[in-house]
Amino acid sequence: MSTLPIDAEVNILINEEGKEESLSEIAELSDYPKLRSRTWTYKHGEFSFAEARNHAHDMASHDWVMWMDCDERLNPAQHRDIRHLAEALPPGFGGIMAMQVSMRTIAEHFTGRANERGDYEAVGQCRLYRKSTGAKWFGRCHEQIADVIEHEGYRLLPTDITITHSGYILTKEELTRKLD
Repeated sequence: MSTLPIDAEVNILINEEGKEESLSEIAELSDYPKLRSRTWTYKHGEFSFAEARNHAHDMASHDWVMWMDCDERLNPAQHRDIRHLAEALPPGFGGIMAMQVSMRTIAEHFTGRANERGDYEAVGQCRLYRKSTGAKWFGRCHEQIADVIEHEGYRLLPTDITITHSGYILTKEELTRKLD
């Protein structure tokens, strides 16, 4: 959270497994930074990333929503540019594309050879979107929203916004659990 703008509304969805599905009320944790949370309890074996993202989406009180996972960091030098885009983009734009950059240890686990310089992967993702497009997340795993935004007739703006992801620096055992 330390890489997010201090004046951003931060909504945290806590996911936990249980016997019955439930969704808590939104708890207001602080005013500045505006920090809110809620807990979604999902039934054992029925977790859906899209459903989790949609619960978090419903928490946002602004039209523009930016999503981040807990293993990601935003470059603070880009805060001003992101804010400017959200304020200046005309209504025909429904989303803003960014690049998720990950260092990963996956190859070494499968090939047995580590790249001493590191292995990096970059994936373009719709990281900011307008709730007013009516778009909702879909896909149980590797959930998406960009296609829905475009299907509704909105454009996506490619940018150089960069999100640093650390979720693929794993031991072989951690990677196997994550894949399972």
